Amino acid sequence: MPSTTTATSAPHAVPPGNDPGRRRPWIVGTAIAAFVLLVAVVAVMATRGDDGETATPGGSTTEFSTTTEAPTTTEAPAVTAAPAPTPAPAPSPGAAGGAALEDGRHAVRITNVDVSGRTVQFDVIRFLLGGEATAAYREDHPEDPNGFPENDYYIVNDNPRLRTLPVADAVTVTVLATGEPEPTANSPHPIAFAELPVYVAQFGAGPFWLTVHDGNLVAVEQQYVP
Repeated sequence: MPSTTTATSAPHAVPPGNDPGRRRPWIVGTAIAAFVLLVAVVAVMATRGDDGETATPGGSTTEFSTTTEAPTTTEAPAVTAAPAPTPAPAPSPGAAGGAALEDGRHAVRITNVDVSGRTVQFDVIRFLLGGEATAAYREDHPEDPNGFPENDYYIVNDNPRLRTLPVADAVTVTVLATGEPEPTANSPHPIAFAELPVYVAQFGAGPFWLTVHDGNLVAVEQQYVP
């Protein structure tokens, strides 16, 4: 009986680099690394907001900023020194006890003389003569338009305000002598300033003429009236 020979095919040789058993561990390792990286990315994204903020516990977020603002400083308000008080002006020599009187010669009625304080108190008047006296008289007495003031003089006192002025050291006082016995009656007669109060009390308040210079009385003269 003829012998039968069974042919057995030899296995195919696998090239060294294409062995499936060798590639499986490398693929598994790569997949694990990719998974770990994905988990890390997801974790990072979970801690960041959509607009670049980092999540913090309790839902609050901290914003990242690349610029640092300088702290705002508030300047202290400027201190303004209080203005120094303005000293009150010193009273002028002619303002003692009342308003000063401008320099010149003024008709008055004397109301008080202070010898120790060297002041004279007075009421300013207008002593008018002639036509001025007649015009003023008729203005004050319209019921007598054709009349004339007695003795051809007229005194107008529109303001009863009293004034006081200091008396100069070198003041001169002139009164009208009584004529008993000398000098002649009603003639000018000088007296000391200290005698003026007695003379005014005895013979009346005037009228007198006061001469003012630099706010001081430098002359007192009695006016003759009939």
